[in-house]
Amino acid sequence: MNSIAAVIVTFNRKDLLVDCLTSLLNQTKLPDQVFIIDNASTDGTQSALQALGFLNNSLIKYHFLPENTGGAGGFVHGMKLAFEQGMEWVWMMDDDALAESDALENLFKTPLNKQCVYGSVVTGHNDSQLCWPVDSMSDKRINAIEHLTDQHTAVYFHPFLGFLINRQLVEKVGFPDESFFISGDDFDYCLNIRGHGGTVFLCSDSRLKHPVPPRKVINVLGYHFTMLVQAPGRSYYNIRNKIVIARRYYGIRLWTHTLPSIIFRLLVCLCSDSDKWGQARAYYFAIFHGLTNRLGRYSL
Repeated sequence: MNSIAAVIVTFNRKDLLVDCLTSLLNQTKLPDQVFIIDNASTDGTQSALQALGFLNNSLIKYHFLPENTGGAGGFVHGMKLAFEQGMEWVWMMDDDALAESDALENLFKTPLNKQCVYGSVVTGHNDSQLCWPVDSMSDKRINAIEHLTDQHTAVYFHPFLGFLINRQLVEKVGFPDESFFISGDDFDYCLNIRGHGGTVFLCSDSRLKHPVPPRKVINVLGYHFTMLVQAPGRSYYNIRNKIVIARRYYGIRLWTHTLPSIIFRLLVCLCSDSDKWGQARAYYFAIFHGLTNRLGRYSL
């Protein structure tokens, strides 16, 4: 039996959530349940959903958490609820995703291996260009994919955006690490899955739309570097969790690759960011907490 639950984690983005829910309810293959995990929103999310009739739909299960557990905690909560109610598959996404009408149906067009993960393609403004490059694992080499392919491709990692996983694999590898709070929890989880012999596939005919993360291009000594534009609070989690992942999986490359890259990006921030002091503070605490394995939510 292929019982399927969609899990959406939301926080103070009720308008985006409504659009995401609408796209799920318009699927050619409907999920058996849609779990909304509300990370203690304060923008009237529940009232908006009630007024629009979503909470009267038997497919939708709304869960309000008493505190914000971040994307990591929200997805774990949703996965547990889905499996407790007997679901076999969980399809995970953020509240700013828009699934094309045949996205879920196309994931199940071919028999799926329950020990693997299947990810929907995530595109931005351009239907043929991915929101961010994805590293393929073909021919035992890592090649960055930036545009749509016409086949399923084994990839290094897939974000929790159209991330389809079976309960058998979760029973084998466990749940994502809630202590990441936000940023990197999906990357860490994919590395864990691959370490247990699983494969992560990008499925070209299952597609989601997602806003393109803001980026800036920095020119240093004639070389062009692309960096995400992030507030200091977001930079903190991004950097801290990168260090934690490197400590877990990369060995000496933590010191030869990860930390030098972070220091370089800090220097770029100090030269180009409007909030130089905020970024410096975020990087300092992120590096310190990453190296000392201090995880969980943190307020700068």
